[in-house]
Amino acid sequence: MCTPLLRIDTIPGTYVWYPETGELRHITYMGDDEESAWAVFTDDFRYFLEDHGTAPGIRGVSVSRVVTRERIFLVGYLTDIRMNGYTIEVANLVWNDKVRTFVENFMDNNPVPPGIEFVTIFELNFHTGERRLIRVEYI
Repeated sequence: MCTPLLRIDTIPGTYVWYPETGELRHITYMGDDEESAWAVFTDDFRYFLEDHGTAPGIRGVSVSRVVTRERIFLVGYLTDIRMNGYTIEVANLVWNDKVRTFVENFMDNNPVPPGIEFVTIFELNFHTGERRLIRVEYI
C-alpha cells in the first residue's frame, strides 16, 4: 500500500496564504450562510469583509472582527466598496435633513425620470464607526 505524498481536504472556512513560506493556513470559520460574491480581509487581518447577495442596486456588506468573529457592521454598497485601510464607501437610503435638502435642491434644478432612487454615499471608518457624507447619487 502506498503512502500519499499530498492530501487535500476541502475544509470550509477562511484561509490565508503566506507567499514567503508557501504556507496555506486555515485560520477560522468566518462568513455567513447568505449568498456571497466575495470576501476580503484588511491588510493586517484584523477585519473580515463579506458581500451579501448578488442582486443589482444596493447590496449588503458585513464587517467582522477576525479574533472575536463579532460582526460590527452590516451596511450597504452600490458597485464597489472602495476599501482604503479601515474605511469603505457605503450606500444608504436613509437621509438626514442636510441630505434631504441637497436632494430636494438637486431635483428642483435637474429633471429626474420617475422611478429614480436617491442614495447617500458615505465613507465609513469601521475601526472608529465614524461616517462622513461624500455625495448623493441616484440609481
